[in-house]
Amino acid sequence: QRVRGSDLLALGQDLPYLMRAGYWRADYRQLLWPSPANYELHMVAEQLPRAENRIVLDDATDMFDCQIAAIDWRVSSADMGTIQAFAKRFDTFWTRQGLDMVADIDWILDLKTDGMIDPPSALGDIYHPGGTTRMGCDPTQSVVNADLTTFAVPNLSIASTSVFPTGASANPTLMLIAFSLRLGDHLTQRLAPSGGTMAR
Repeated sequence: QRVRGSDLLALGQDLPYLMRAGYWRADYRQLLWPSPANYELHMVAEQLPRAENRIVLDDATDMFDCQIAAIDWRVSSADMGTIQAFAKRFDTFWTRQGLDMVADIDWILDLKTDGMIDPPSALGDIYHPGGTTRMGCDPTQSVVNADLTTFAVPNLSIASTSVFPTGASANPTLMLIAFSLRLGDHLTQRLAPSGGTMAR
Protein backbone atom coordinates (compact mmCIF):
# COMPACT_ATOMS: atom_id res chain seq x y z
CA GLN A 1 0.00 0.00 0.00
CA ARG A 2 1.45 3.35 -1.03
CA VAL A 3 2.06 6.11 1.47
CA ARG A 4 0.32 9.30 0.41
CA GLY A 5 2.00 12.66 0.59
CA SER A 6 -0.75 13.94 2.87
CA ASP A 7 0.08 11.16 5.35
CA LEU A 8 3.74 12.17 5.41
CA LEU A 9 2.74 15.80 5.85
CA ALA A 10 0.48 14.91 8.79
CA LEU A 11 3.26 12.82 10.35
CA GLY A 12 5.66 15.71 9.97
CA GLN A 13 3.23 18.06 11.69
CA ASP A 14 2.71 15.61 14.58
CA LEU A 15 6.39 14.65 14.88
CA PRO A 16 7.28 17.28 17.54
CA TYR A 17 4.42 16.12 19.78
CA LEU A 18 5.27 12.44 19.23
CA MET A 19 8.91 13.07 20.12
CA ARG A 20 7.88 14.99 23.25
CA ALA A 21 5.46 12.20 24.23
CA GLY A 22 8.22 9.61 23.78
CA TYR A 23 10.65 11.64 25.89
CA TRP A 24 8.02 12.19 28.58
CA ARG A 25 7.26 8.46 28.72
CA ALA A 26 10.95 7.52 28.92
CA ASP A 27 11.99 10.19 31.42
CA TYR A 28 8.92 10.47 33.69
CA ARG A 29 7.42 7.01 33.02
CA GLN A 30 4.06 8.67 32.44
CA LEU A 31 1.79 9.32 29.50
CA LEU A 32 1.86 12.85 28.16
CA TRP A 33 -1.64 14.25 28.25
CA PRO A 34 -2.53 16.73 25.51
CA SER A 35 -3.19 20.31 26.55
CA PRO A 36 -5.84 21.57 26.60
CA ALA A 37 -7.87 18.44 27.28
CA ASN A 38 -11.39 17.76 28.54
CA TYR A 39 -12.25 14.89 30.88
CA GLU A 40 -15.60 13.74 32.19
CA LEU A 41 -16.34 13.23 35.88
CA HIS A 42 -19.21 10.80 36.50
CA MET A 43 -21.10 10.72 39.79
CA VAL A 44 -23.02 7.62 40.88
CA ALA A 45 -25.56 8.12 43.66
CA GLU A 46 -27.87 5.76 45.51
CA GLN A 47 -31.58 6.47 45.19
CA LEU A 48 -33.97 6.38 48.10
CA PRO A 49 -36.44 3.48 47.86
CA ARG A 50 -39.80 4.72 46.58
CA ALA A 51 -42.95 2.73 45.84
CA GLU A 52 -43.45 4.79 42.67
CA ASN A 53 -40.25 3.32 41.20
CA ARG A 54 -41.27 -0.20 40.31
CA ILE A 55 -41.29 -2.96 37.71
CA VAL A 56 -44.73 -3.95 36.46
CA LEU A 57 -46.20 -6.12 33.73
CA ASP A 58 -46.85 -4.17 30.56
CA ASP A 59 -49.86 -4.63 28.28
CA ALA A 60 -47.45 -5.48 25.46
CA THR A 61 -46.50 -9.14 25.01
CA ASP A 62 -43.51 -11.03 23.66
CA MET A 63 -43.37 -13.66 20.91
CA PHE A 64 -44.81 -16.24 23.35
CA ASP A 65 -47.77 -13.99 24.17
CA CYS A 66 -46.43 -13.34 27.69
CA GLN A 67 -46.59 -9.86 29.15
CA ILE A 68 -43.22 -8.12 29.17
CA ALA A 69 -41.77 -6.18 32.08
CA ALA A 70 -41.97 -2.39 32.15
CA ILE A 71 -39.86 -0.19 34.41
CA ASP A 72 -41.47 2.88 35.94
CA TRP A 73 -38.45 4.90 37.10
CA ARG A 74 -38.19 8.52 38.19
CA VAL A 75 -35.64 10.74 39.91
CA SER A 76 -37.00 12.54 42.96
CA SER A 77 -36.01 15.92 44.35
CA ALA A 78 -34.35 14.07 47.27
CA ASP A 79 -32.18 12.15 44.78
CA MET A 80 -31.21 15.40 43.10
CA GLY A 81 -30.35 16.80 46.53
CA THR A 82 -27.95 13.88 47.10
CA ILE A 83 -26.21 14.53 43.79
CA GLN A 84 -26.01 18.24 44.44
CA ALA A 85 -24.67 17.80 47.99
CA PHE A 86 -21.89 15.55 46.70
CA ALA A 87 -21.05 17.99 43.89
CA LYS A 88 -20.78 20.88 46.36
CA ARG A 89 -18.47 18.95 48.66
CA PHE A 90 -16.33 17.73 45.78
CA ASP A 91 -16.09 21.25 44.38
CA THR A 92 -15.00 22.59 47.79
CA PHE A 93 -12.41 19.82 48.14
CA TRP A 94 -11.09 20.51 44.61
CA THR A 95 -10.54 24.18 45.41
CA ARG A 96 -9.20 23.61 48.94
CA GLN A 97 -6.53 21.23 47.62
CA GLY A 98 -5.46 23.76 44.99
CA LEU A 99 -6.51 21.49 42.15
CA ASP A 100 -8.32 24.38 40.48
CA MET A 101 -4.83 25.52 39.45
CA VAL A 102 -4.56 22.31 37.42
CA ALA A 103 -8.04 22.15 35.92
CA ASP A 104 -11.44 23.82 36.19
CA ILE A 105 -14.63 21.87 36.76
CA ASP A 106 -17.53 22.87 34.52
CA TRP A 107 -20.55 21.42 36.35
CA ILE A 108 -23.69 20.55 34.38
CA LEU A 109 -25.84 21.36 37.41
CA ASP A 110 -26.22 24.59 39.32
CA LEU A 111 -24.48 24.32 42.68
CA LYS A 112 -26.08 27.51 44.00
CA THR A 113 -29.72 26.47 43.57
CA ASP A 114 -31.69 23.25 43.78
CA GLY A 115 -31.99 22.98 40.02
CA MET A 116 -32.15 19.90 37.85
CA ILE A 117 -29.21 18.67 35.81
CA ASP A 118 -28.93 20.33 32.42
CA PRO A 119 -29.24 18.64 30.00
CA PRO A 120 -31.57 16.02 31.57
CA SER A 121 -30.13 13.41 29.19
CA ALA A 122 -26.90 13.58 31.23
CA LEU A 123 -28.78 11.83 34.05
CA GLY A 124 -29.35 8.11 33.74
CA ASP A 125 -29.63 4.79 35.51
CA ILE A 126 -27.08 1.97 35.60
CA TYR A 127 -29.41 -0.97 34.97
CA HIS A 128 -29.43 -2.53 38.44
CA PRO A 129 -33.07 -2.46 39.57
CA GLY A 130 -33.78 -3.91 42.98
CA GLY A 131 -36.39 -4.07 45.71
CA THR A 132 -39.21 -5.69 43.73
CA THR A 133 -39.14 -8.78 46.00
CA ARG A 134 -37.50 -7.04 48.94
CA MET A 135 -36.20 -8.80 52.03
CA GLY A 136 -37.60 -7.98 55.45
CA CYS A 137 -39.22 -9.18 58.65
CA ASP A 138 -42.79 -8.05 57.99
CA PRO A 139 -44.82 -9.97 55.35
CA THR A 140 -46.92 -6.86 54.75
CA GLN A 141 -43.82 -4.82 53.86
CA SER A 142 -41.60 -7.42 52.18
CA VAL A 143 -41.65 -10.59 50.07
CA VAL A 144 -38.83 -12.76 51.46
CA ASN A 145 -37.45 -13.30 54.96
CA ALA A 146 -33.81 -13.23 56.12
CA ASP A 147 -33.26 -16.68 54.56
CA LEU A 148 -34.59 -15.44 51.18
CA THR A 149 -37.68 -17.65 51.53
CA THR A 150 -40.95 -16.10 50.44
CA PHE A 151 -43.56 -15.49 53.10
CA ALA A 152 -46.40 -16.55 50.78
CA VAL A 153 -44.83 -19.77 49.43
CA PRO A 154 -42.74 -21.62 52.07
CA ASN A 155 -40.81 -23.79 49.56
CA LEU A 156 -39.88 -20.90 47.26
CA SER A 157 -36.61 -19.01 47.64
CA ILE A 158 -35.32 -16.07 45.61
CA ALA A 159 -31.67 -15.36 44.87
CA SER A 160 -31.75 -12.05 43.02
CA THR A 161 -30.86 -8.39 43.40
CA SER A 162 -34.62 -7.89 43.63
CA VAL A 163 -34.44 -8.89 47.32
CA PHE A 164 -32.17 -5.96 48.22
CA PRO A 165 -34.19 -3.50 50.37
CA THR A 166 -32.03 -0.67 49.02
CA GLY A 167 -29.55 -0.45 46.18
CA ALA A 168 -26.03 0.85 46.59
CA SER A 169 -24.36 2.91 43.90
CA ALA A 170 -21.85 0.19 42.99
CA ASN A 171 -22.45 -3.00 41.00
CA PRO A 172 -24.37 -5.58 43.12
CA THR A 173 -22.76 -8.74 41.70
CA LEU A 174 -20.53 -9.64 44.66
CA MET A 175 -23.35 -9.08 47.15
CA LEU A 176 -25.63 -11.27 45.03
CA ILE A 177 -22.98 -14.02 45.01
CA ALA A 178 -22.71 -13.79 48.80
CA PHE A 179 -26.51 -14.00 49.11
CA SER A 180 -26.60 -17.03 46.78
CA LEU A 181 -23.88 -18.87 48.73
CA ARG A 182 -25.69 -18.12 51.98
CA LEU A 183 -28.96 -19.40 50.49
CA GLY A 184 -27.16 -22.54 49.31
CA ASP A 185 -25.93 -23.24 52.84
CA HIS A 186 -29.42 -22.63 54.23
CA LEU A 187 -31.05 -24.99 51.72
CA THR A 188 -28.38 -27.64 52.35
CA GLN A 189 -29.24 -27.66 56.05
CA ARG A 190 -32.96 -27.41 55.40
CA LEU A 191 -33.07 -30.33 52.96
CA ALA A 192 -30.62 -32.55 54.86
CA PRO A 193 -31.93 -35.76 56.39
CA SER A 194 -32.93 -35.37 60.00
CA GLY A 195 -29.90 -35.23 62.25
CA GLY A 196 -27.34 -35.12 59.45
CA THR A 197 -25.91 -33.01 56.70
CA MET A 198 -26.05 -33.39 52.96
CA ALA A 199 -22.88 -34.36 51.13
CA ARG A 200 -21.42 -31.62 48.99
